[in-house]
Amino acid sequence: PQRNAAFKQSQDVSNAQLGLMTTQLGMAKDYDQYNKSTFRPLEKGIVADAQNYDTQARRDSEAGKAIADVTQGFSAARDQSARNLQRMGVDPNSGRALSLSNSRDIGQAANMAGAASKARNMVETTGFARKMDAASLGRGLSSAQSTAAGLGLNAGSSALGSTGVGLASMNSGNQVMQQGFSGA
Repeated sequence: PQRNAAFKQSQDVSNAQLGLMTTQLGMAKDYDQYNKSTFRPLEKGIVADAQNYDTQARRDSEAGKAIADVTQGFSAARDQSARNLQRMGVDPNSGRALSLSNSRDIGQAANMAGAASKARNMVETTGFARKMDAASLGRGLSSAQSTAAGLGLNAGSSALGSTGVGLASMNSGNQVMQQGFSGA
């Protein structure tokens, strides 16, 4: 009776482990399909965007925008300065007015060059960061599927082991009987 109980228990455990194996393998398939249908297209888009971000055209465009912003700011300052000089009665062609204008023009040129350089560097830095993010994304996507598949394989192996324990328990009685027959 104890052998029968041990065999039944090992069969119950084995069946539970086989059920777990089936569940985990189903989850692994589901993760794989979900990865392929949802994340792989998204990942491809992110990678393509990252690869296409840092281009000469984008650097030039951002530099142009930065230069335009600087020009607009200096234009407003130039107009304000001209109005202030007129209110004070300073002739726009006087040495003082020309000196202020030249100083402002030199400052504008320096600011435009700095803004353009900064904009180009920002595009390069952002492009590099996007590529790193895309590369990091790709590294972790398959871990859940791999984990589920591994758990399923472990459960299957455990089920075989549990079945073997039950069979060994059942066969242990055979050895006792065989010794008895040999002795006879």
